Amino acid sequence: MGLDRHQRERFDRVFEAVFETLPDEVRALLQQVPVCLEDEADPALLAEVGCTEPGELLGLYTGTPLTERSHDLAGEPSELIHLFRASLMAAAADAHGRINERELAEQIRITLMHELGHHYGLDDGRLDQLGFG
Repeated sequence: MGLDRHQRERFDRVFEAVFETLPDEVRALLQQVPVCLEDEADPALLAEVGCTEPGELLGLYTGTPLTERSHDLAGEPSELIHLFRASLMAAAADAHGRINERELAEQIRITLMHELGHHYGLDDGRLDQLGFG
C-alpha cells in the first residue's frame, strides 16, 4: 500500500502533535535513539522478524538494548526506532478505510513508547503490563 504525499503529510502532522504531548523526560530519552518514519516495512525485514502480513508490523526497534551493551559492541549498527506509516494508519482506520486521527495518535504513541521500551531492555510482556503492548 504505497502512500501518497497527502497521506504522508497527514501522518507526519499527527506524529509531530503526539511528540509534542510526550512528557519532557520521554522526549529527552528519544533524543538518544533516532526515530525513522517509513511508509512500509521492507519485505525482507518482515520475513526476518517473522511477520506474514505487511500491516502487522507497526514499529520496530533495531539495535542493542542498553541493558545488553558492552564495550565489545563497538562498530555495531546504531539503534533506531522505525515507525511504519501505512500499518499505523491501517490500525487507525474504520471498516470503510477512514482514518480516525485520535486513534492514529494513540497508535503512534503506544508504538513509539513500545519501541522505546525495547531500547531500554523491556520485553513484550512487561510492555504489555505497562499498557504499551
